Amino acid sequence: MNISRIITFAIILLILRVAVSFLVAGFATGEELSMRTVLNYSLGYLVDATVVIAVFAKLARVQVKLPYVHALLVVVLQELLATALTTAIVGNFASSPLWPVDYFVLVLSVLAGMEIGRRLRVVADKK
Repeated sequence: MNISRIITFAIILLILRVAVSFLVAGFATGEELSMRTVLNYSLGYLVDATVVIAVFAKLARVQVKLPYVHALLVVVLQELLATALTTAIVGNFASSPLWPVDYFVLVLSVLAGMEIGRRLRVVADKK
């Protein structure tokens, strides 16, 4: 296990996902359900998924032994850090009303990033 790599990737992932959240929140229009709100949420998921795919593609490319275990630990640590940060800022545990969608997108993005990184590593190793 490469603990320093897990911690590094978890912190990088946390910082990037918080940045994406702030960026997308700047375009939020409110609580009403409108086409613009749906588009803003969709854009947010697209940007977040792209960031997650890129981070885990890099992890899979550099982590040869047990890459999926490392990926799981990165996600768990990042979620724990995000929960602690949110609780410290808000004062209580706050969760997204769309948390099932959030985690579905996260899992698909992690798996896609890991597969992309694995294939990039295989191609690089053949050269």
